[in-house]
Amino acid sequence: MHLISSSGQASLSWISRVQIALDTARGLEYIHEHTKDQYVHRDIKTSNILLNSSFRAKISDFGLAKLIAKTGDGEVSTTKVVGTIGYLAPEYLHDGLATTKSDVYAFGVVLFELISGKEAITRTEGMVLSNSERRSLASVMLAALRSSTNSVIMGSLRDYVDPSLMNLYPHDCVYKMAMLAKQCVEDDPILRPDMKQGVISLSQILLSSIEWEATLAGNSQVFSGLVQGR
Repeated sequence: MHLISSSGQASLSWISRVQIALDTARGLEYIHEHTKDQYVHRDIKTSNILLNSSFRAKISDFGLAKLIAKTGDGEVSTTKVVGTIGYLAPEYLHDGLATTKSDVYAFGVVLFELISGKEAITRTEGMVLSNSERRSLASVMLAALRSSTNSVIMGSLRDYVDPSLMNLYPHDCVYKMAMLAKQCVEDDPILRPDMKQGVISLSQILLSSIEWEATLAGNSQVFSGLVQGR
């Protein structure tokens, strides 16, 4: 998946990004909850999310997927660490413990990418931070979300939203998606939501985003910009 095409076409609209997130969440929920045997994908990242001509998403590359072994402490599989730097959950990176919550962590990074237009490992130049060292996108975005009040978070978050969206997005929905991403990348896997919760949250965000777009339909100039971003 690429937020901006190599041919220089317009970037994805906000609603397209939310739909991609929801489609991906549904795919993960399926392999985590609805297959006869449960699997962990182990390599969820934007390049493994394929888009069709309507920008609907499907998860690809199950070459690293692993069957989950059940233990008395829940579903866990100890394995050699594989995957992509920037998307690896702390417990998986350190101990090789692969669970469905490992995929949830990687999915949270994907959400941050959809919001910011940045890669999972990114240079901080051009963002708020002054240095240009390479850092994980999750750590950069989490820094923007650390505040005791929602209004301060929203003000800080605006500096990290993909500028190619040109402010054509519902701020409350961006905030909700960012907070979902924050929950997904919690250090403690117990605190991360499961993908069923992710699907529910993103379904609500998509509905609110569609309602927001409908309110702009009367503004032909703004609506034209939204359509061109599809």
